[in-house]
Amino acid sequence: IKNIPESYSKEAFDVWFDNLVVATRCNNLFDEIRNLKNFLSPHRVSHWQFTDALDGLIVLMEGFLSNQTKWSEHLSSRHVAEVATDFSKGPMLSQYLQKHFDTMCEFDDLMESLGAAETDIFQKLIDSTGYQCSGDELCELFKNSLGLAWIDHLESKWPELRMVSSGKLEQLERDLQENIAIKSRISEEMVLLRARERATDNLEYNRLNNQTTYRDLLHEVTKKKKIWPLRKVIGAFHEELFNVMPLWLASPESVSALFPMIELFDLVVFDEASQCFAERGIPAMVRAKQIVVAGDQQQLKPGDFFQTRWDEETESADVEVESLLDLASRHLLTLTLQGHYRSQSPELVEFSNRNFYNNKLELLPHRDTMNSKERAIEFIKVDGLWENQRNDVEALRISEIIFALSQKHPSKEIGVITFNQSQQMLVMDKVEEKCARR
Repeated sequence: IKNIPESYSKEAFDVWFDNLVVATRCNNLFDEIRNLKNFLSPHRVSHWQFTDALDGLIVLMEGFLSNQTKWSEHLSSRHVAEVATDFSKGPMLSQYLQKHFDTMCEFDDLMESLGAAETDIFQKLIDSTGYQCSGDELCELFKNSLGLAWIDHLESKWPELRMVSSGKLEQLERDLQENIAIKSRISEEMVLLRARERATDNLEYNRLNNQTTYRDLLHEVTKKKKIWPLRKVIGAFHEELFNVMPLWLASPESVSALFPMIELFDLVVFDEASQCFAERGIPAMVRAKQIVVAGDQQQLKPGDFFQTRWDEETESADVEVESLLDLASRHLLTLTLQGHYRSQSPELVEFSNRNFYNNKLELLPHRDTMNSKERAIEFIKVDGLWENQRNDVEALRISEIIFALSQKHPSKEIGVITFNQSQQMLVMDKVEEKCARR
C-alpha cells in the first residue's frame, strides 16, 4: 500500500482512506471497460499521458453518445455494434440504406399502422429469434405459434381434447380394440353354441330310448354302396341338414340344381349381383323368405361369351334387364354404401370416384399409408413392342419388379394383371428363369 501518511492523525488517515477508495473505484471501472487494457495501460505510460488519453476518450464518448441517440432512430443496436467493431461495414450499411430506403419507409409506415397486439406479437418474434431468422422463417414461426395457441384455446374450451396430447386417447383406442376382439370371440362362441343347441333341440327317441333324429341322414352320408345323389339327400333330409348346417355358400346354378323348390332359407344374399344374369338368380329367390341383393352398377355386366341365352321378344321391361342387380333395383328398396375402405391410399380409387361415383365415396385411408412417402401408383414406361399377342420387354420388366418385391416383402402376395393369356405365360416364364438363375 503506497502513500501511507507519515503522521497518524485522524484527518490525514481519512484523506488517505478516501483517496484509496476513489483509486479502487477507478481501477474497477477501468477493468469493466472491455479491451481497454490492450490499448491504454496505466503501467505502460506516464501519469500525464494516461490522463490525456482518458480526456480524449471522454470527449470521443460524449460525441458517440450524442450521435447514438440519432443512430438509434434508424439503426438497431446490433448494427451499431457491428460498425463499431468493423469500420468496413459502415460503407456497406450506407449502400444498403440507399438501396432499400423506400422499402424501409414502407416498413416504418406498416409498423405505425399496427395495433398494440400486433406490435407486441412482432416484438416477441424478434426477441425470440434475435434477428437471426429470415422473413419466411418468421412467418413459419408465427404460423406454428398461432397453431399452438389455437390448440391451447380449443383444449381450454373443450378439456376432453387434451386426451390427444396426454396419451389417454391412445389408451382408450387400445382398450376399444381389446374389447372389440373380446366381443368378437364371445359372439363367435355364442353363434356356435346356438348352432349346437339348434342341432340338439327336439331330438326324437324310440321306445328303446334310441335316438331316431339324424339316424337316416347319418346312414345315407356314411354308406359305401347305393349312394344317393346330393340333390336327393338334400330333398329328403333338408330339415335335418339345415339344423346341422344353417349357413350355405353356393352359386345360383348350384342352388337351382340341388335344393327343392320351397322356402328353405330365411335369408338369401346375392353378392356381385351386377355380374349375374337375372334368370339365374330368380330360382334362388323362390327358395328364400327374404333376399338381399348386393352389387355395383359401375362394374362389368355379366358376359355371355361362349354361352347361349334364351331370348324372346316381349314387351316386359323386366325381361330386358341385363343383370340381377338391375332387376332388383326396379322392385326393391335401394341403399347406397358410400364408405370405401378397401383402398388404403385415396389415389387408388380417386379416378373411379371422380368419373363414376360423382365424388360421393367417403374414403377411409390408412393413417400409416397416408404418412408414408411411398407412392400408391407408379407408371413405368418400357420401350417394348407388341408382337404375336405379347410384349417381351414388358414381361422382362415385370419379372424384375416381381423379384425385387419378393425380396423386399417376402411375406406378402403379389398380383399381376396381363392383357391376355399369352402375356401371362410369358411373364411366368420370365419369373421362373430369373428365379432359376438366383
